[in-house]
Amino acid sequence: MMKLEINSTEWRIFCEKFTQLNQGSLMSVEMIDPGGRTEDVAQELSFQKMTLDTTDACNDVISISLLHKSSLFIHKIFSCSGASMTAANFHSFIQRRS
Repeated sequence: MMKLEINSTEWRIFCEKFTQLNQGSLMSVEMIDPGGRTEDVAQELSFQKMTLDTTDACNDVISISLLHKSSLFIHKIFSCSGASMTAANFHSFIQRRS
C-alpha cells in the first residue's frame, strides 16, 4: 500500500478533490491500529464526500460519508489539532472498488 503524506494546510483541498474524483464510487473503509491489525468498518458503500472539520479546539476531524441504500454512514477520523496530519496519524484506510 502506498502512503501519501499531506501537509496539514492541504487537507481541506485534498478532501474536496478526493470528493470530486470519487463521488458515487463504491468504497470500503478499513481501520488500521498502531500494531498493524485491520478491522473492516464499511464494505462496498457508495462514497458521497470527505470533509475536514477544524472547529474543535482539541481535534481535527475528517468525516467520510458513505451511502448504504437510503442510510448515510459517516466514519470520523480524529487527530490532535496542531499535529502533523498524515495517513499514518489517522490509522484509517479507504479503498476504492472498481
